[in-house]
Amino acid sequence: MPFGVPRPKHLKYGDLLSLAGLLFSVVFSVATIYLSYLYVRQQLNVNVTHVFFSTGDHDLSMCVAFANTGNKASAIVRVNPIIWSGGHWVLVSKILDGYGTLTTPDTPIAIKAGEVNIISLEASVEAKELVDAAEDGRTVVGISLQTMNSDGTLFTSRYPVVRFTIRDGAVIDAEALIDASRNAFADFDDKPKIDVDRAKLRMPGTPLVGAW
Repeated sequence: MPFGVPRPKHLKYGDLLSLAGLLFSVVFSVATIYLSYLYVRQQLNVNVTHVFFSTGDHDLSMCVAFANTGNKASAIVRVNPIIWSGGHWVLVSKILDGYGTLTTPDTPIAIKAGEVNIISLEASVEAKELVDAAEDGRTVVGISLQTMNSDGTLFTSRYPVVRFTIRDGAVIDAEALIDASRNAFADFDDKPKIDVDRAKLRMPGTPLVGAW
């Protein structure tokens, strides 16, 4: 060998494996980042986990859980309680403290991919409003949602949550009407069913419903 020229060293088998592993990690990371931007999955699920109505204070409260199971951010624009009256859904007429339906935290709310957000919903409902809306001694209360996906598409959905039994001008009982989690990225306006198959209601996990 000429003077001053170092002899090349041969890579060991272990060094080759380490180098191959490093290259694979780099390629995998780049591919994952690229696919996360290329592949879009929009999915937001909603579930009402608690409903409570106080006949004394006329307070209606719900606990509404949202789960973003997609890989893009989403938004909860508005959440309101509604009453089935005269063959269509109407917003609860009375408001709290002049601010409308109160949500904690306040809407609108952004939900990142993979996150879960729980909203406490409170409104004041006169017992007379439930009594006036009763059909065959029952009044149905539901929830109205407005959501938005990362593409900026706005969705509005309404569906029943709880049915109150009315007797002698007072609320005496309540039962859940929820059969499963709902897709919050959909436009639908579900009407209350006259007869509900109790066997199809989700068990366990049926919302805790109370009326006192």
